[in-house]
Amino acid sequence: MPQTTIKCPACGEQATGKFCNNCGGPLTPQNCRSCETTLSASARFCHVCGNPTAARSAEVAKTGNNAGWIAAGVASVALVIAVGMQFIDRGAAGPPGQLPSNVPTPQVRAPDISNMTPRERADRLFERIMIADSRGLADTVAFFTPMALEAYALLGDFDIDARYHVGLIQGLAGNDDAVRAQSDSIRASVPAHLMAPMLDYTLASLQGDTGAMTSAYREFLGNYPSEIGQTRGEYEAHKTALESFRQDAAAASGGAESIQPL
Repeated sequence: MPQTTIKCPACGEQATGKFCNNCGGPLTPQNCRSCETTLSASARFCHVCGNPTAARSAEVAKTGNNAGWIAAGVASVALVIAVGMQFIDRGAAGPPGQLPSNVPTPQVRAPDISNMTPRERADRLFERIMIADSRGLADTVAFFTPMALEAYALLGDFDIDARYHVGLIQGLAGNDDAVRAQSDSIRASVPAHLMAPMLDYTLASLQGDTGAMTSAYREFLGNYPSEIGQTRGEYEAHKTALESFRQDAAAASGGAESIQPL
């Protein structure tokens, strides 16, 4: 029986089978290589642990760089949020534009956001973007990104967790300098903070820079022993992503059995 030809979600070439014969990307729904969460074929990052997927690796490989195949971690929060909540908050004036076609219609009533703080609303948009990216919904990511960045900007001073969220969003938007700025700001506030090298790794992974990826791993592992005992809310909020990144960094560095997990 002849195989069905489909368009590869990573490189756009026509292919058959389970993997693209042009870039190696998956043609069918994939599982995260770190936590086994089911993802769409075109997802670039896992929405549970934040690791780059095979589809993201194929994008980097297509540029002539194999850095994307290195197991990696960027963090994200795995919370389901209400689609269209930002528009409900705008009241009778309605949204400035129409929702992109790939934004699904909620099957249940959206939560009441009238009692949410500005920070909670910003974090909901962050979660929406990360989940949309994990599902390969590029239009949705692009649509919500300006809203999320504006929501965080309205907060005024950022705490480290907000800087980390903004850095991840800017990374998906391709704003390299903005990612670097958030990483530098985290490091300026807490020099040994673990999320600074995690953001550095995010940027290096998106750029396919293996040297910078290795440096970020090294810094993370070097800071880990002194930071692991610190009580930080952002560490608890991103516990799964931190542990996944630690394991990947240890594996890439030849193992680090003496490092204790979070």
